[in-house]
Amino acid sequence: MVAIRAINLSDAEALKDLYASIIEEELPYILKNAIPSAEEEVSFIQSVLSHGGMIFVAEDKNARLIGMITLNRLVHPQMMHRATFGISVLHGYRNLGIGKQLIERATCWCVENDVCQLSLEVLATNPAVGLYRRLNFIEIGVNALGLKVNGKYQSILTMAKEIV
Repeated sequence: MVAIRAINLSDAEALKDLYASIIEEELPYILKNAIPSAEEEVSFIQSVLSHGGMIFVAEDKNARLIGMITLNRLVHPQMMHRATFGISVLHGYRNLGIGKQLIERATCWCVENDVCQLSLEVLATNPAVGLYRRLNFIEIGVNALGLKVNGKYQSILTMAKEIV
């Protein structure tokens, strides 16, 4: 059983551990960053929430964080009807519908908060592109120079969904 819920500041340590586990996988479609401290995660959570965004987490039956989705609402008054998101699900829990559940909860949040467009940027080779398409995200742009890894460029797709 997986529970989807809003993040709490007390989740900072678990969020750090989730992020560290995902980074350690060294997947070609995950951007590599330094693993943040729990204090940095608290600041991250506070920043997202204070700018009108939201973070939802997925936890397993043992209350372990196994996934997350971060919604960043655009802050300009003429763009506040839009939000972008980033999503991660822990290895071993992928392809079980957790990503879909997180996106569905994010979509409900969009409806509740007058956000009518949800978008993301994703590496074109990321297997999750299929999920986004199944959830009615459409490609609205391709940046052929979107990411440079080992001297080679990789395409990034911009995908969006209208929320009604």
